[in-house]
Amino acid sequence: MAMTVRYVTSDAPTYEVITLDVSPATDWAVDDVVTGQTSAKTCTVVIKLTATTYVVKSRNGTYTLGEVVGVTGNADKLADQGAANPTFANVDGSSSTYPWTWTQALASAAAGDLVKIASGTYNRGTETTAPTNSGTITSPIAFVGCDSSWNILTPARANGHGALSTTNMPVLSYTTGYLFMIKSFLVLRNLNVASAATTQAVYAYSSNLLINCIVTASGAGADGIYMYRPYGGAVVECDIFKTASSGAGYCINFETGYGGEIVGNRLVTSGGNTGGGVSHAGPVVGNLIDVYGHCIVMSYASTFMCIVGNTLLSSNGNAVYIADGMIYPICIVNNQITDCGGYGVNFFDADEGGILFRNRNTRLTSGWTSGGANYVEVASLFNVATANADADAEYIDDASKDYRLRPASYGKEAGIFASDCGAFQRVSPTLPAVANVENAVAYGDPSPDNLVGTLVAGGGLIATRRSTLIGR
Repeated sequence: MAMTVRYVTSDAPTYEVITLDVSPATDWAVDDVVTGQTSAKTCTVVIKLTATTYVVKSRNGTYTLGEVVGVTGNADKLADQGAANPTFANVDGSSSTYPWTWTQALASAAAGDLVKIASGTYNRGTETTAPTNSGTITSPIAFVGCDSSWNILTPARANGHGALSTTNMPVLSYTTGYLFMIKSFLVLRNLNVASAATTQAVYAYSSNLLINCIVTASGAGADGIYMYRPYGGAVVECDIFKTASSGAGYCINFETGYGGEIVGNRLVTSGGNTGGGVSHAGPVVGNLIDVYGHCIVMSYASTFMCIVGNTLLSSNGNAVYIADGMIYPICIVNNQITDCGGYGVNFFDADEGGILFRNRNTRLTSGWTSGGANYVEVASLFNVATANADADAEYIDDASKDYRLRPASYGKEAGIFASDCGAFQRVSPTLPAVANVENAVAYGDPSPDNLVGTLVAGGGLIATRRSTLIGR
């Protein structure tokens, strides 16, 4: 599938196509000012397309239908329009010479579009405007951050494990607004979204994929990402920060009852808020979650129950909290679970059991596990528990959130196939040219080979995920 490339810049004027029904005797030239002789509104010519259509920019108001338009004082460049003209429409965004604004991109991007968003700051204020169109299962709409030369970014993690690089990443900055992407089959890649809204910084929808994005929620009680009905939705290799001085909320909050997939992210709370990591997700694989509240909350409504290869720290909560009568067994494997104010795993209201296998756990205030009234532990095997005095015995530099394991850590080679427990014992991932959410092509070329596959989490641990492949 060849995607149609569109261009967006932060500093562009608004480019439009003016359509006439009567052309001027002499063509308008580049930089001619076209004035409505009745309305007194103006715009500036960018390029001639046909005798009756031009790309123009910086229109300052609404022209009057049926008026004379053209270059004031030059009779040959004036044209008396019929009752239905002049009209204006968005450019199609296919030229980097006259690209879309962000507002035009939301209004006009369609299935199969690869929308290249140039580096810069896009001040969106109170905006909560949703895209007009959805993608499709074979032709998503991809909003992808680029540098100023339109090269798609490949942001690396510092030292192969730390925060994503912000270099050249387009910034979408909101005050009380937020990025409102409530359409299906959208991809957000390489975007830096910051919002002070008290609801969420990003509102996503079913079958949406966020990849290599940075999301900062500074509003009290706000979620970083809220995903509505996230059938097949996924958040992959993103950094999500909650920085408010108060309030709760989650770094990633999936609507109850639908699940979703969380892979390879850094989820961090700071500043005094009581926020948690992930709520109501399905597979949670290869993430660093360092938060005040619970790291991972799962319920009866969460789907495929798999928590694999994560590094989990909670200063006041449980690493994993099972609530609301969860009826599916849960597999908790290869995780590094330390420094929690509650339990490692709290089966508070689970109607089924759990399989806990080769996890590393220590410094848990309430203990390793707790079972609810209906909980049945299916298996707990080869979990490594020690009483190290502090995190310095485990991690390279926990104060700077460098959670790579020290050579002497008890999590080293304690996982399946002698892999390391936790999230970041790996080389910084190179994402494939293609990724799929359920059977939807997320970006690039669709290929049947990419509809089924594996994840790599920790030092070689392989976990299978439904029909969804995100290569790491």
